[in-house]
Amino acid sequence: MARKHRVPKDTRSTDWLPKGPPVRESKIRLVRELWRMKGTDIHAVVASLYQVDTGLELRIVSGGDIVETQLSRTGEQPLLERAARLKQELVAGGWTELKGRA
Repeated sequence: MARKHRVPKDTRSTDWLPKGPPVRESKIRLVRELWRMKGTDIHAVVASLYQVDTGLELRIVSGGDIVETQLSRTGEQPLLERAARLKQELVAGGWTELKGRA
């Protein structure tokens, strides 16, 4: 029985693979933090606006995890309204706003 010769992985050619368009890194820029709330949990909940490739995004973050997002291609007003409604719900639940960072 003949032995098969193995080619090391790092010397295999990938030149035959089809070349796609270059991958463009997405740009995400913090526009501003709207508010920061504290409840009984150890983590604060933060609402911020970000400029992303596809428009303006509202992000609600708790403990480093994004728990809600909303995208707007028509400006910030719908995002500000959503953030205000969520803030009212948190205040009604006993949360308090942390001053000085928003």
